[in-house]
Amino acid sequence: ATPTFSVAAGSYGPAQTVVISTTTPGSTIYYTTNGLDPTTSSSVYSSAITVSSTQTIKALATKADFSNSAIASAAYTINGAVATPTFSVAAGSYGPAQTVSISSATGGATIYYSTDGSVPSASSSIYSTPIIVSNTSTIKAYAVRSTYSDSSVASATYTINGAVATPTASDRKSTRLNSSHEWISRMP
Repeated sequence: ATPTFSVAAGSYGPAQTVVISTTTPGSTIYYTTNGLDPTTSSSVYSSAITVSSTQTIKALATKADFSNSAIASAAYTINGAVATPTFSVAAGSYGPAQTVSISSATGGATIYYSTDGSVPSASSSIYSTPIIVSNTSTIKAYAVRSTYSDSSVASATYTINGAVATPTASDRKSTRLNSSHEWISRMP
């Protein structure tokens, strides 16, 4: 019987562990991972194959007194994780409010974020427009895309200090007049 693969061909985020089998007992399975058709000179299958990069597995089953099976083939694309989001404004202390954009280097990714310091999830807000940070807060974000592993969570804390208080004029001036530390207040 033609060999089958435990993981369907397709695109995946993390590495995949692929088991090859045939329903004909006592068969020997030969396989390749370079896309070339296997022969009885190819590697003999004995344990699961870890597919950690994009590749095509092909397999052939043989058994004495049987015709060889058809060649089975499965192409796997391993995309890895979505790039961790980045913030347009570095974490830190600022006077005025800041406008923060979030992006991921992985095209087509969806970014989820929180502004209260909690870890974002798929039920968090979806990023679509820049965030105005007008008071001290922590933004956390992660990115997802179909057939990719989720990104790591990025975090940035912003302290918004506002403006320095406007100076005010006092009603009286104090002047130190002599070395005996005598103070005399004079009206302006």
